[in-house]
Amino acid sequence: MVERSLRQRAKGAALRLPGIEKLVSLTLPRAQVFQVAYAAQAWGSAESGSGVGSELAATENVSAYLPELFRRLEVSRFLDAPCGDWNWMRRVDLAGIDYVGADVVGSVVAGNAQKYARPGVRFIHVDLTKDPLPAVDLIMCRDCWVHLSFSDMAAMLKNFRRTGATWLLVSHTPGHDKNESKATGIGWRHLNLNLSPFGFPPKLESRKDHYPDVPFEIALWRLADLPDIEL
Repeated sequence: MVERSLRQRAKGAALRLPGIEKLVSLTLPRAQVFQVAYAAQAWGSAESGSGVGSELAATENVSAYLPELFRRLEVSRFLDAPCGDWNWMRRVDLAGIDYVGADVVGSVVAGNAQKYARPGVRFIHVDLTKDPLPAVDLIMCRDCWVHLSFSDMAAMLKNFRRTGATWLLVSHTPGHDKNESKATGIGWRHLNLNLSPFGFPPKLESRKDHYPDVPFEIALWRLADLPDIEL
């Protein structure tokens, strides 16, 4: 099940010709790359255009964790960056939370706004590496940096700081032994944020994320404790 899920997440049915995924990632602007990924179901899930990692069964731990974390940290303003197609977040208890979902794919944001926007829940179409973001307490950046170049991650982290947020919740694979550079695009790899070029200090806490045998965590840091990513 897990091996099948990982293969599906890495390659969609419409992008299986050798070199097509890399060609798309290297030749199109960032927003169009991810628009193609959604249109082609490139991350291999019939349930969610955001991929296998956004299926309900893959997100049970994080769905239960978030409301409890909001209460403990006294979070009232929450930025979900990127928000994807909201397949799993729609099940999360957001009572008392001013939620903003941000994504680079305009059609995804428009679809979310049409189906899910309500008082306290809104969606914005932005490039997370550079566009202005709302002032919040906590940012979650789940299943995003694994797709990005180091330079895009560095820019995004700097942009996150501009929100004034105290907390960053981000995907992390602590057992991974080396971080590899790649072009921003459809493909992905594991990242250990304690290692170069990130050098993050020990996480404050984490929860298991994704399907049981996939070694992802969602880990918490104070933004003020994090160094800039040096390239």
